[in-house]
Amino acid sequence: MVERRKPTIDSRIERQIITGLIISTEFIKEITPIFKTTSLTLPFAKIVAHWCLDYYGEFEEAPGKHIQDIFISHRDEMDEAVGDLTEEFLTNLSKEYEREVNFNVGYIVKKAEEYLRQQSIRDLRDTLSQDLMGGRTEEAEARVANFTRLVRPRSMGINPINDREAIIRAFDQDSGELLFRMPGDLGRMIGTFERGWFVIIVGPMKRGKTWWLQEVALRGLFAGLNVLFVSLEMSETQMTRRIQHNLTGLPTKRWSGEMEIPTFNCKRKPICRDAVEGPFCTLCRGEKEFTPVVHFETMNKQALTTEKALTKGAALTRSLLRGASFKLIDPPAGSINFSDLKVMLDNWEHYEGWIPDVIVTDYSDKFKAEPHASKEYRHRIYETIVAHKAMAIERNILMVSGSQSNTGREEEKNVGSGDFAEDIRKRAEVDVAWSLNQTPVEKTKGIMRVRMMAQRHDFYDTSQECMVLQNFKIGKPYLDSILIK
Repeated sequence: MVERRKPTIDSRIERQIITGLIISTEFIKEITPIFKTTSLTLPFAKIVAHWCLDYYGEFEEAPGKHIQDIFISHRDEMDEAVGDLTEEFLTNLSKEYEREVNFNVGYIVKKAEEYLRQQSIRDLRDTLSQDLMGGRTEEAEARVANFTRLVRPRSMGINPINDREAIIRAFDQDSGELLFRMPGDLGRMIGTFERGWFVIIVGPMKRGKTWWLQEVALRGLFAGLNVLFVSLEMSETQMTRRIQHNLTGLPTKRWSGEMEIPTFNCKRKPICRDAVEGPFCTLCRGEKEFTPVVHFETMNKQALTTEKALTKGAALTRSLLRGASFKLIDPPAGSINFSDLKVMLDNWEHYEGWIPDVIVTDYSDKFKAEPHASKEYRHRIYETIVAHKAMAIERNILMVSGSQSNTGREEEKNVGSGDFAEDIRKRAEVDVAWSLNQTPVEKTKGIMRVRMMAQRHDFYDTSQECMVLQNFKIGKPYLDSILIK
């Protein structure tokens, strides 16, 4: 059971509010209608909030890194202790500047609104107590009668027909709601993942679902997002090895040396007058003339070592991660339920200030049932699926998981749109689902065929297939992809 720690003093939300005011124009727009600096208790928070609102009033955008210049210009006017606290806070914001586009505005705005409402009620309570102690009954009654519940205009509903701001938000590609997509033709087939979505990868046993979940997690990380990977099947050590093989593209000592890596070539190359010299040609790729065929390129791969893994990790942190981070936990299957996961998230947020943008669970069927859950297995599985979708919406994040298909070990059978194991109702809860299809021959060649099973927000074709090349010896479930139907 996860330890449930209740914070004694919560200044985290005020720090999150100030962070939003500094780095996100969208956050300022959302919170301004209900925000008063007097609602903040941290001395430096009130000061910085004033700076941000003044800057927004003049330039109609969040100050961002200009907040450092504003601080320097006011440093001498500030109390020394408050100035030191402000300087420390602004210095620690460096990672958030790098992740500005991925700041979870929706989640922090909801938390801020709840906090400000609570503060408003506390202020009313304190004032009423003073009135009652002073015998000012009529004044107290007047305060109660005139109390207005704080609520953002957006919380009261919008008109999707002619609400200008709502329409702009809906089509804003830089709003932070659009996160990332898989590469190549696979990404074009699946589409871009968004906050609030629940995605499932479906396949029979030993089809490589864990590899694919890991690939999605790493793609999210490289897009500058905080990622949590909940491994209910493999240990921390096993997952770390797999991830390092993926990052370096290097095999274990057993498979080191020469190996064949699958690659696409054009079947028409021998008769194509425009074909380039050499064994491979993809000159007309993307055009109808291109007829894909899988060829193999011989490469020499050194074995992965600890030193190479550490060097690669340091290089990625410097050049690519942009302040994003990856957390991996490996509770045994059936040892935690979704309530336990929520406690973990709350603890990380309060004590570390860490909020995930993407949560990948490997996989949904492995969670322990809640105390109140149905006794029937398939109903418990469905309730866990519902919990995944609920968390995606509540925390404004992308949830990704895997699920068994009901095709079992029928290697030659493709996984259809209704082939969810245990409970077909799973399909109703997901925003995107795709299946992994592979014959024994395709497995030896490093070929996977991906098919769409569901896409709530766009048209999809269940007969369309995307051929994906892979090589698990070097930790790569994805090398390249091309639509074949």
